[in-house]
Amino acid sequence: MSAMILILLGAAPAPNPAAAEFKIDGAMVRVRVHAHVYSYDVVNVDCEPITSFEVGQCNGYYPNVPTGWQSDLSGTVFRCWTDDPSRAIFPGLTKTFSYRVSSDGAVLGRVAARLHRGSTEIASLDGVWGAIPEPLAHRRAIILTLIVIFGLHAFLVRRRLRGNSPSSPR
Repeated sequence: MSAMILILLGAAPAPNPAAAEFKIDGAMVRVRVHAHVYSYDVVNVDCEPITSFEVGQCNGYYPNVPTGWQSDLSGTVFRCWTDDPSRAIFPGLTKTFSYRVSSDGAVLGRVAARLHRGSTEIASLDGVWGAIPEPLAHRRAIILTLIVIFGLHAFLVRRRLRGNSPSSPR
């Protein structure tokens, strides 16, 4: 209902909290994370035509790249490139690259991204959002929390059963 009130009042909705922009020397990468899909808008503001984009990843699958581009999603890097110079990202243009992430131990983190013109690196961005392996401390915290909850539950059930038995003093 509050969203409807905002629309009726003409107020703009809040920006997407799962999106960020990273800028460097004539290029920009916009990252959007929605459910298990990581999308990267590569914007050539005013640098040489971009023919390759790569970003760190973990547990990625089902890459989606623009027409005329190829991708490799093996290992820890999502690589996209075109061998056709006419398909490059020229100044003023944007192309979107995306992949899905399995929920098997991947979380949002910071990774490196690189833009190339042929074999020459144009820009390198550190700290771009991407899927990284879930830290072991997270898994341990989840396991510890479950053990504590189970222990507390067992304690309360035993206490309740002891309190309801006919031989217990009241």
